[in-house]
This record gives sequence, structure tokens and C-alpha cells, in this order.
Amino acid sequence: MAKLGRGAGARARSVAEERSFDDFYLRTRGGLLVSTFALTGDVAAARAGVREAYTAAWHHWRKVSHLDDPLDWVRPRAWRRAQRRHTARLGRRDKALDPINREVLGGLAGLEPTQRRAVLLRHLAGVPMSRSARELGLPLATAAQRLQQGVAALSEGLGVEPERIDGLLADLDRETVGVVLPRPPLVRRAGDKRRRTHTLVASVVAVALVLGAGSLVHSPVTAGADRTGESPAPTPDLARSMLLAQDELDDLDGEPASSSWTVRSTGDNTRGDGINFVCQQARFADPDGTRALVRRFEETDAPERPGPRTVVQTVELSNTESEARGTFATLTSWFAGCRVARLQLLRTHRVLHAADEAYLFTFRVAERPQTTYTVAVGRTGRLTSTLVVSAPGERSVPPRRTAQLLATAIGDLCVSPVAGTCAPVGAVERIPPLEAGEEPGLIAVVDLPPVGRIERPWVGSSPARATPNPAVTTCDDTDFPRAGADRGRSRTFVIPEADLPSEFGVSTSYGVFGSPRRAATVLDRAGSQLDGCGDRDLASTVRRITNRTEGRGKRAIELRVWDVTTEVSEDEAVRFRTALVRAGARVAQVTFIPTDRAGMDEEAFVALAERALERLAEL
Repeated sequence: MAKLGRGAGARARSVAEERSFDDFYLRTRGGLLVSTFALTGDVAAARAGVREAYTAAWHHWRKVSHLDDPLDWVRPRAWRRAQRRHTARLGRRDKALDPINREVLGGLAGLEPTQRRAVLLRHLAGVPMSRSARELGLPLATAAQRLQQGVAALSEGLGVEPERIDGLLADLDRETVGVVLPRPPLVRRAGDKRRRTHTLVASVVAVALVLGAGSLVHSPVTAGADRTGESPAPTPDLARSMLLAQDELDDLDGEPASSSWTVRSTGDNTRGDGINFVCQQARFADPDGTRALVRRFEETDAPERPGPRTVVQTVELSNTESEARGTFATLTSWFAGCRVARLQLLRTHRVLHAADEAYLFTFRVAERPQTTYTVAVGRTGRLTSTLVVSAPGERSVPPRRTAQLLATAIGDLCVSPVAGTCAPVGAVERIPPLEAGEEPGLIAVVDLPPVGRIERPWVGSSPARATPNPAVTTCDDTDFPRAGADRGRSRTFVIPEADLPSEFGVSTSYGVFGSPRRAATVLDRAGSQLDGCGDRDLASTVRRITNRTEGRGKRAIELRVWDVTTEVSEDEAVRFRTALVRAGARVAQVTFIPTDRAGMDEEAFVALAERALERLAEL
């Protein structure tokens, strides 16, 4: 009887899910078809995209149904899949179209892709501005700007007042009236087939794992509580079908995609040295994890560049969510404190909405050709995924596009019962760099730019007290402890294996004062000494490069940079650059002494001074 009761309860839940999906599908499919058609101007592609998106929604319905509006999950997929199917140019329209509708579609086709999406989300789909911004992957203010630009361009192109845009877009539904979409049971049947396919693939992988004597299982886990006291749930499968597909990499180029991608390899990372991407320090971020997969992509049919772009995706499945949090922390520490010759951390972003936690790092490696890496790390439940996108040459992948690809990758993982947060759009927010695992408050090795053609890595000295100040110059006598700092630290960076003169290097120190006013006084005094150095010493030439002040009190930001040249003889001169930065009650000084072989241009040094300012936030 108990078994019968449980079976009846499961069936009742299944019927309830079917009814809720069918109601959602019938209520929303018409509007989604119209907006998808408006986006592409292709009825056949719109119909196929809508059908595939609802099929995927039924596949994931237990998760999708709990969203505030499930249509926010379905719509981006329908639009993306319809655009992939749409091969004709947007300007090429069916001659049977109503002339006014043809003109409206032509006006939409003339908009920049983000503007077109913004207009359709707000004025046809009726999506609130805050949710539209998330779907576009843009800050709210930027999304509103794109919308205004799109409406202005569309109304001007059509020769109508902006107030008429809503009505013109709504009239596009006349072109989709005769389009037949599948009945709800057929959509559910296709979703069930997709689910069975995923399950079959996962089962094959599981059998292979057993026959392979645990090649993917890094270490056995005893049933019961783990070392954190958390009880491991039954081990789910990590199937290859949960990795990115090659057509999903179109997110990197926006619309339309400018190149195609090929899967080069997929494996469990148990062969070779296990190092798949820049900054990786070990085969697995979670050596006690359950399973791992790696997939490599390469760009094909790309526009002319020094070389093809590549993407590496890794996924690790941890035994518990707390261990997955540790996996995520390990991965982010690898990138936040990366020590690779001629590699510099340019920017750090937080990825919003896409996962339980996610960061994005942008690096540049000054090789030949120069290569830029955008790296996204995200965790959803017990699954942690890393995407490393490499772009040779000057053109790099914007962070927001890599974040969108991460959101897609996380969405693909959400078929797993141990997944957590999943959202279709990954917006980005610029943040100060994460702690590099070195001395808090001071610049780190990963912050330093390459110099000249030196191939050896920077090395930092052990952090020390700020007395004496190694960054002090011949033009100032800055001493933070003597000036009243409560605490302070210093450090020097050199390239020991490059056979450079002993005076070469970067030195830095900081002091923390009792109040912002006292810190400002210390910076002003040192700044006055540097500004007046040329007057006191006629052999010195001083030029201020940058002078920036923002905010007041604890929120005050100051950045001042100088270039100083001192003639020591008729044939010899000493040149250095120095910066003073302040964040509230904290002041830092950074000084760089170059050589003929190892220089740093003004832009690079100013960026380093700005990084020193950001590092003060760690205090």
C-alpha cells in the first residue's frame, strides 16, 4: 500500500507538472513566435526556434517552472536558436508580406543587434526594464540608453512618431497567424525524448567509469558525513552532453556570428599532465572530487587574425556543495595570483545572475603574437565550470560576451539534480582585483606589466616594514611611519634571471593613517616635493603625467604620477617614474626605475599606479 501511495503521489505530481507546462506553453507561444519573427524576419526559423526552446523548457521544467517568469528562460533560447537557423540576410523579405510590415522588419534589421533586442523586449514582449537589462547582459543605465537609441533610430527610419512603435510592432502578428505550432503533448514528448537521450548518455558514461576502474574518480568517498559534516547526496552523472556545444560559442561574437567553431577534443583529464589552460596549477582543482570533463574548441573559418581563437571548458563535480565552494575558491586563487612570465592581469569582473558565484578575469600575455585571455569561473551547486577563451592579436573577446557564454554553460549543467542557481544571462560588474595570495594592500606579481623583451618572470621580495621606504626618490623624502602612519608595509620587485642592472625594479610601500585628512596632508607634502624638484635641482627635469582627485573623506581617491630625469654627468642620466595614490586614510607610493633593455611606457605605469590604488582596498 505504501508503494502504491508513493506511486500515486508521483503520478499526481507529474500530471500537475504537465498541466502547468501546457498552460504556460499555450499562454505564451503566440507572443514568443511574433517576437522571434520580428527579430529574424524569418517565419520558418522563428517557428523552429520557438519549438526547440519549449522542448528544452519541458526537459528542465522542474527548475524552469520555479522562476519568477519562465518565459525569461525560454525567450533567449528561442531567439538564439532562431537566429542560428536564419541564414538569409535580414533585409531579404518574403514578397507576400504586408508592405508596412516589410518596412517595419527592414527598420528593425537596420538597428544594431543590442538595440533591436532592447526594442523588442520592451515594446513588443513587454519585459520590464530591469529584466530586459539582465537579458541583454548590460547595466540598467546602458540598457536604457540602447533602448532609447533603438527607438529613435527606428522611428526616424520609418518616419513615424515614437508613440506609434508599439502598434507597428504588434501588427507583425498578422504575419504569424497561419503558423501552426505543435500541440503541448508533442512538445512534452520531444522533451521526454531529449531527457531520455541525456540519461542514456549519462548511463553509458557511468558504466565506462566503472569499467575504467575509477579513472574519473579521484578518490573514494565513504558513505556518511564528509570532513565538513555535510552528508553527500547520491552521486549524479556528469555527461558529455552537459558540456557546451560548438554552436553555443556563437555567443562570443554576438549576432551575427563572424566565425564557426569545431570541437577538437573531449575527455576526462586523466591523460598527460592534465594542464589545460594558463595559470592552472594542478590537474584538478578538487583532487577529492567525483568526476571531471574537459572540452577544447578551436575557431574555424575565422576572419584574418594572427591565429585562431580557442576555448577550453572544464567541469568538476564535487562530493558536496561545501567542497564545490572550495573548488571554486581554488580556481579563482589560481587566476587571481597567476605567475606566468609576461602575463598581466588587466581587469576583474563579478558575473551577476548566472550562477551561485562567478568571476571573470582578463589577462594579456605579451608574446608574439600578443594573446588576451578572458577566463570565467562559475559554480552552480556542486558543479564548477571554467571557460578560458584565448584571442591572439589585438582583438580580444569582451568580458560580457565571455560572461554570456558562461551563463550558457551553466544553463547546460542545470539538467543535473545537484545544480544550483542558473540564469540565461550573465551580466558583468567591474570590481577591484581579488587578493593575489601575496601581501594585502600591495601590488602583486600578477599586476606587473612585461618590460622590453625580457622573457623571465617578475619576483617579489618578502614584505617588510615601510621603513626605510624603498619607493622614495631623490626628489622626496616620504617616510610613512615617521609621518605618523599606524602601520605600513613595503616590497620590491625585480627580474633576477634577466641580467639587469641592480638599480632596475619596481618598489612600493603604503601607510595607514588615523584619518583621511592626515593621509591627504602626507600626500600633498610628498607631491609638493616632487613638483618642486626641478627648481631645487637644476639637473632634474620633472613632468607630472597624471593628477586625479575624486570623492571626499573616506571615499576620497587621489592619483598623481610623475616622470623624472636627472642628469648625473654629461653622458649619463637617471630616469624614473613615481606615483602617489590615496584611498581615504591610506597612502601608497610606487616607483619604477627602467633600463635601456627593460622599459615601461607611461600608459603601463599609470595603469600600475591605478592597480596600487585598487590594492589599497584590500586593507
